[in-house]
Amino acid sequence: GCIQIGQGTLVTDWANDTASVPVCFNYGKVTITAAPPADAVVFKVGTVNGQINETVCVDISVEKFSKIVGANVTFSWNFDQLEFIRTDNYNLEGLNASAFSNTNSTVKFLWTPQTTTSITRADGTKIFQICFRIKQCLPSIAVNITGTPDIVGEGNVQRASQGVGGSVTCIVSQVCSATCTLGTITNVSCNGGT
Repeated sequence: GCIQIGQGTLVTDWANDTASVPVCFNYGKVTITAAPPADAVVFKVGTVNGQINETVCVDISVEKFSKIVGANVTFSWNFDQLEFIRTDNYNLEGLNASAFSNTNSTVKFLWTPQTTTSITRADGTKIFQICFRIKQCLPSIAVNITGTPDIVGEGNVQRASQGVGGSVTCIVSQVCSATCTLGTITNVSCNGGT
């Protein structure tokens, strides 16, 4: 048996214990970025899980999106791993499919509101989704923001900005079965069993 990292609560008393227990890892992705300037507009790509050939959608959210009149952001991924399907769930004035152009491995987002006033959204607001078909089953497939987002604020002032990438994780369905033989249980290591 082993300690499963990130698989629920593990109650353990380590007091006066000299034994060792192996640790099992489910590899994923950790993104470390420099702290943006205090007032920087941040675009974030979410994370999502799915199975091979399944269509999944990553959320694109914003922080410090205050008094904005335009945005130009490019998203990228490995075409051998993900296939672009569509953008969806638009949540900005004037935002629709025509604000996006794509190649096999990028989507460019170019938006200006259809109003004369600037737009503000609360931190964490999801402004749209990018949907993919999972082509390769890997523990973590990066969906990045290429370069620095180009954000224009009220008065046509260039705003400081930062992009934070996300990922798609392919999950393999695990068939779990237990076999009982003369009181011995085998093959219960899936689903956290020991």
